[in-house]
Amino acid sequence: MVNLKSIYFLFISFTFLLIACEDEEKVLPRPIGQMRVEFPKHEYKQASITECGYSFEIPVSSEIMNGMNPNATCHKNIVYNDFNAVLYLSYYPLDTTSVNTLIKESRDKVYEHVVKASSIDEEMILDSSHHVYGIFYDIKGNAATPFQFFITDSSKNFIRASLMFNSVANYDSLKPMIEYLKVDVDRMIQTTEWSH
Repeated sequence: MVNLKSIYFLFISFTFLLIACEDEEKVLPRPIGQMRVEFPKHEYKQASITECGYSFEIPVSSEIMNGMNPNATCHKNIVYNDFNAVLYLSYYPLDTTSVNTLIKESRDKVYEHVVKASSIDEEMILDSSHHVYGIFYDIKGNAATPFQFFITDSSKNFIRASLMFNSVANYDSLKPMIEYLKVDVDRMIQTTEWSH
């Protein structure tokens, strides 16, 4: 006669074995985690650029510094320490250079990134009440600069700008910071005023 206890023990063991094997099939590899960034509230201050023909608002958490070229006193850098990024601003008075030449140069600088970019979107900037006109270039993909733009009053002043992070260009991980900084740059453009 077959031992009933042995059959019962084999049945229970086999059941646990099936349950254990089923759970192993449901185990999925964990995705690689990305660093979480806490974004401060958008607050602004007036940028003090008394020697130049323009002014605008910048984030309270950023600082404005002189550019690398000591002969170009109105070239400025807006440093975003919280994001390890810099917005490089180049200023050109239109009494020595044609606005069309500067627009072409700006476009050429943007399209240098076409090799790494997955797309480049252009958005017109038109504010006739403050005489601010230009184009904002949204560069998607692992390009060195995620966005660039130029603004001008079309008669006396021209500013070209590009944002760069001091890190490897990884669009997916930088995207939340890029979207956050676009709000600040939009505010800068909206508050731009020409003094001459």
